[in-house]
Amino acid sequence: VLRHPILSLRVVAGDGPLYPLLILFGLNAVDELDQAAFNILLPNIRDHFGFDYQSLFSFLGVVSAAALALSVPIAYMADRHPRVRLAMVGALAWSVCSFSTGLATGIVFLGFARSGSAIGKAVNDPTHNSLLADWFPPADRPRVFSFHQAANPVGATLGALSVGLLATSFGWRAPFFVFAFPTLVLVVLAVRLREPVRGAHERRAAGAEAEAVDIEEGPPSYAEAWRMAWKIASLRRMFAAMPFVAVGIGGFASLNVLFLEEVFGLGIRGRAIFGAALAPSSIIGLVIGARIATRLLARGPGLVLRFLALTSVLQGGLYVFYALSPNLGIAFGVAATTTICGAILWPGILAVLSLIAPPRARAMVFSIGSLWILPGLLVLPFVGWIADNWGIRYGMVVMLPVAVIGGLIMSSAGSLVAGDIEDVWRTSA
Repeated sequence: VLRHPILSLRVVAGDGPLYPLLILFGLNAVDELDQAAFNILLPNIRDHFGFDYQSLFSFLGVVSAAALALSVPIAYMADRHPRVRLAMVGALAWSVCSFSTGLATGIVFLGFARSGSAIGKAVNDPTHNSLLADWFPPADRPRVFSFHQAANPVGATLGALSVGLLATSFGWRAPFFVFAFPTLVLVVLAVRLREPVRGAHERRAAGAEAEAVDIEEGPPSYAEAWRMAWKIASLRRMFAAMPFVAVGIGGFASLNVLFLEEVFGLGIRGRAIFGAALAPSSIIGLVIGARIATRLLARGPGLVLRFLALTSVLQGGLYVFYALSPNLGIAFGVAATTTICGAILWPGILAVLSLIAPPRARAMVFSIGSLWILPGLLVLPFVGWIADNWGIRYGMVVMLPVAVIGGLIMSSAGSLVAGDIEDVWRTSA
């Protein structure tokens, strides 16, 4: 990889275009700069605005809910308008809101700024995932989605190191001012991107004639997209698993930082070093997940779901081990393993969703999946209440049943997914 980086990237892209993959990778990475800053500085922000654990996790839940709710109109537009342009507009919006986080003087202002900044993820999920699915054939998608998700640890590492320097020197607001600008460079580079044909790879895989491959179907209404998605049995199971799996993955980032501050007394610099050292674990997970998922996909997509389900259950057990960590060294080892599991899970879920989602409603299906995360956010205030009354260790343990339930539901879709993929390809031809 180090000797021949371009050749290695071409292997990742397979038969698809490399330049768009790199641009989406970059946009995903700069979004992570802002999130890394907020996570590492969460104890400082909590103290500045006077939150306790329950009110803090309630605040985080409301902010996440606002961003997830925006994913539906964004996806509706993504199925009807150029997704490249929409991704660029969203990137500019989250850049402005990230800058505004540093200006926040009250909880309401902070809430609006963080909700707006979360537009980054609200835009990324339906637009980036849909674009990748239309730029790259099904066989390449596990590898491509893993590479795209590798931007998260890259951005998290750079963000953590920068936060440690900026916040200790200039205060907790400084990183948000600085991190708003790299996005502007990538938006300029994204001007060269061209919109791919929706569903061309599925029609080609189904044996459609060459003339029919490039003919797009008209986008469905929201009601029609919902009906199309709900008819697919494995997709219903995946939706049902989303509130458990996604909250388990996302909740660990906030809990981890607060845990380090309360249990081990780490300040900004210590948390930044811990976060920067932890982030590369995601790359390990992405490499492992991509290789295993690609091999299992060749044998049968149901095996991919069962592998992801097992990973979710394992991750739940690791939450308990992390909560019981007697020292920082053991805590880091368990956190690294937990991060590896999370890095395996999410790209794998996205790759499976891209295969069972009807191409003409693919962006909408990704956004519907995001909406199913909303019920899981109700767990966060409960976790905060437990942390306030019994300590952050007990709050962490609550994530065990959440992850296990998500894994069991996801595993139940394993016997259904192969037939559903065949149906999607056949109806797309």
